[in-house]
Amino acid sequence: MTGGEVFTVPTLPMETHRVAHQLPVLRVGGLTPSSLDPAFARSETELEIASLVFEPLVGLDSRGRPVPGAAVEWETTDNVEWTFHLDPAGSFHNGELVSADSFIAAMEFLADPDTAAPNAYLGLEAGILGFEEMLRREADEIVGLVGVDESTLQVTLTEPNALLPSILAHQAFAPRSSLALGEDAPKSMQLIGNGSYVMLDRWDGVTTISLTPSTIVDPATSHRVQYVFHDSVELMYANKTLDIAHVPAEKMAVLRSGPLADRLIEGSSGSYSYIGFPLDQAPFDDPDIRRALSLAIDREQLVADVFNSGYAPARGFAPADSPGSVDLDCEFCGHNEVKARRLVEEAGGFGVEEIELAFNTGNGHEEWVQAVGAQWAQVFGIEVHFKPEGLAPYFEAIEAGEVAGPYRMKWSVDYAHAMSLLDSLFVGEENATVGYQSTAIDQAAAELHSLNDPYGVEGSGLVSGIVKRLNQDMPIIPVFAPVHARRLSGRVSEVQLNLDGSVRLEDAILSR
Repeated sequence: MTGGEVFTVPTLPMETHRVAHQLPVLRVGGLTPSSLDPAFARSETELEIASLVFEPLVGLDSRGRPVPGAAVEWETTDNVEWTFHLDPAGSFHNGELVSADSFIAAMEFLADPDTAAPNAYLGLEAGILGFEEMLRREADEIVGLVGVDESTLQVTLTEPNALLPSILAHQAFAPRSSLALGEDAPKSMQLIGNGSYVMLDRWDGVTTISLTPSTIVDPATSHRVQYVFHDSVELMYANKTLDIAHVPAEKMAVLRSGPLADRLIEGSSGSYSYIGFPLDQAPFDDPDIRRALSLAIDREQLVADVFNSGYAPARGFAPADSPGSVDLDCEFCGHNEVKARRLVEEAGGFGVEEIELAFNTGNGHEEWVQAVGAQWAQVFGIEVHFKPEGLAPYFEAIEAGEVAGPYRMKWSVDYAHAMSLLDSLFVGEENATVGYQSTAIDQAAAELHSLNDPYGVEGSGLVSGIVKRLNQDMPIIPVFAPVHARRLSGRVSEVQLNLDGSVRLEDAILSR
């Protein structure tokens, strides 16, 4: 910002505004947001809106690989010190320059403990030098962020991280306008972004918001976007005026086989539910026992009976469609009761009279956990005792190592690469919810983060080695994964789903 300039709310040139109001409207269903601020964006709806209104340093192509965003290029020699070169003509929708300081402001807002942003952990995953200190109130700024000049941002990490561009593509790192900071920031939610769509009106909890293209190159291929918010997926699905709507899990099987099957799009999930173990307690310290328990689960039957096939059996330790993933299924995630019983016999039996299977209450886990327990009881002839607990004491017991048997958990990717989930669960000091550590996996992860191209053949080979080791040790049992799905109207096509379940609306084509 140069001296004397005063920036206000987002605006459009008069001619753009006139043309925009003649464009057709793409009506998109979404769950009512908690916030539209990208620092707080967690749900699919919140992430979709942020991705239209904001452009972070890095974008992602349709395969989930990094491409230029607000930064036209970047370089590093050691994966520790990174330099991002911004488009010098980049601006917010209110005319303010998007500068290196805009991104520093965003990351320091994220790290400010008073912000209490749920996405702050992403700065820790990135390993930005000084981020953790600011989050702990040990510093007032992030020392690893330096604006060399208005168009050059230098980011220093605590250790090599070849996947930094993928992490910085998250909307939590979107640039922050000076008007969105400090005591004078607007109290109602009017996003001041720099992306392909502009939000011209405030959002004060109403049921709709409208987004308009910030530039219109060809009116014949452009459209406005109107989000219609609902309190549940079921209510959204019932709204037949929408061009894009979420599909409840229980409706998936009907849609797949019905006359509207060609209007259903599905995408694999970047998360899965799994069963963890107290790995230091017998009999669960024996990999053969863990493999046997996994082989005894009929995942196909489980998702059909419990979720009406609205979920998918988990086949591996990392999302299959994420960058860096390898075509290597979990060896013991199939269903083989004969082999399961043989493994238990070769291990000398369970050595206990019953298995205690724990889960947290209040989130619909009881039915599928009990279905798993029933399958174990049927295959092995062992009694399974269920232990439901409230959320807080449940996680406290797991982190303190006070669980007596298997327990239910779920994990999701945070950025578009297989290592997002693998790093979080299996790399470094023992993860509190897994309790597992492997020197071989730690070494492979460190080698991957030192590569020039973690998405290439060498990176895939290292991921493959990690997955093979997990197959060998079987520290957890992947059980099932959500299936992201949308129902489309006859007016819209070319809709793609991201790994986090959000829709790539910028690619959608709306018929006239």
